[in-house]
Amino acid sequence: MRKRRKSDDVIQRIHYKKSLKKRYKCRYNNVYYKKDKYDRLHDSKVIKNSLHVYRILQERSMNLEKHTSDVVNMPNVFSLEKNFDKSMIFIKELSDSLAQLESSHLYLDCAKCKETEIGALFLLKTVLQEYLDDFRYAVLHKKTRLFYSPQRIEIIPSRDQRVHNLFVSCEIYSGETLNNGKLEYLQQKSSGWQRGSSNRRRINENKKGAAVFALRDIISEGLGVQGLELTPKGIGHFDGILNEILGNAEDHSGMYRGSWYCFANFEENTSTRTGKINVAILNFGRSIYESFIYNEANSKLNNEIYSRFLKIQKKSREITEENIFTLSALQEGVSSLLYEDYSRGNGFTNLIESFFAIGDFKSKEHSANPRILIYSGKTGVKCDATFSLYSTKNGHTLSLNKENKLDLPPDSGYIWSHETHFPGTLITVKVYLNREHLKKKQNEKSKN
Repeated sequence: MRKRRKSDDVIQRIHYKKSLKKRYKCRYNNVYYKKDKYDRLHDSKVIKNSLHVYRILQERSMNLEKHTSDVVNMPNVFSLEKNFDKSMIFIKELSDSLAQLESSHLYLDCAKCKETEIGALFLLKTVLQEYLDDFRYAVLHKKTRLFYSPQRIEIIPSRDQRVHNLFVSCEIYSGETLNNGKLEYLQQKSSGWQRGSSNRRRINENKKGAAVFALRDIISEGLGVQGLELTPKGIGHFDGILNEILGNAEDHSGMYRGSWYCFANFEENTSTRTGKINVAILNFGRSIYESFIYNEANSKLNNEIYSRFLKIQKKSREITEENIFTLSALQEGVSSLLYEDYSRGNGFTNLIESFFAIGDFKSKEHSANPRILIYSGKTGVKCDATFSLYSTKNGHTLSLNKENKLDLPPDSGYIWSHETHFPGTLITVKVYLNREHLKKKQNEKSKN
C-alpha cells in the first residue's frame, strides 16, 4: 500500500518543532524555553535548596510575607532587645532577597540606622556569611549552570559613628573605627566570627576547642586591662562553662547540620578605664520550648512544668506556656537532654554566676548596665542584678520575681513574648569591668 503523503501544514509544524529543539535544546513542563531561562529555573531550585538559613527562616517564620527586592532597608533601631519584631522582619526580608536570582546586585541600606547592638549584628553577619558559603558550595558541588559567583552585596553604611564602629567590630564590612571624641567605648580586641558543627568527618574539623579559647581570651584581655588575671582554676571554670553552652547549641541544632556560631569582643572606655565584654552564642533549630515538648523521654518533667504554668496563669494571663517552659529550662539541673547525660543542665546558671562575678559593675555615669539576654522561639528573657540566683534544695534557682518563687509569675519586664518566632536560640552577654569595683569585691571576699 502506498504511503500517504503528509500535508504541507503537518510538515511545517514538524520543521518548526525541530527548529525549537535545535535553538533552545530544552523542555520544561511540555513548553520550550530559551536555554538560559531553563538554566535559571534549575539554578534557582539548586541554590534555594542549598541555602540552609533561608530554608530555616522559611519554615520557622510562616507568618511573615515573602519579600524580594534589590534594596533591603535596615530599620532605624536594629536591635533585638529594643525592636525585636521589626529587626527579625528585616532579617527575613534580607534572606528572601538573597535567595532570589533575578538581580546580580543587592543593596543593604543601613544609612538611616541610628541604634544597634552586638546581638542583632551578629545574627546579620551569620545570615550573610552562611549565604556566601552555601552559594559557593552549590556552585562547586551541585554544578549550577549559569551562576559562578554569588550576588554582589553592597552595604550603604550608617551615618552614625557608633553604628559604623559596631559594623566594623562584627566584621560585616571592613574599615577603620571612627572616634570623634564623643564615643564612650571603643573596641580593643575581637574573637572574630566563629562557627562549628557536629557534622564533621575529621577530628581537625572540631572547632569547639578553638572557639572556647577565643572567647576565654577576650575575658582574659578584659581582666588584664584592669590589672587582674584568671587563675588556672578560673581558666578551667570558664572553659567548662563555654564548652557546655556551645555543646547545648550544637545539640539543639542537630536537625540543621548541628551548626553553632559565636562571637565576643572587648571594648574599653579609655578615659575611665571601664571595660565592656560582649559575647553572643547562636544556634538555629528548635527553640528551648520545642526541645522539651517534642522529647517524649521528658514527659514527667513536662507534666510538672505544665502544672506549674496552670497555677501561674491564674495569677497572670500575660505569661504563656512557652515562657514558663523556657524559664524552667534555665534552672540548675534541668535539661531537655537530661535522660541522656545527667551532668547537663548547669550551663546557664554557671554562665550567670561567672560573668556577673567579674562584670557586674553598674553605673549610669559610665552607661554600664550588665545583663544577659536570651531569645528563643517567641520568648525573650533578661537577667541582671535585679533578680539574682538564689539557692534551694534543687540547686541554683532563677525565678525573676521579688518573692523568689518559681510558682509565682515572673516579672513581665524580664520575660516576655514576641509576635515573630526566632528560629533557634541566641544568648547575648553584656558585662562591665571596673578596676576599683573588682578590687573592692576582692577585699570583701578576703575578709569573709
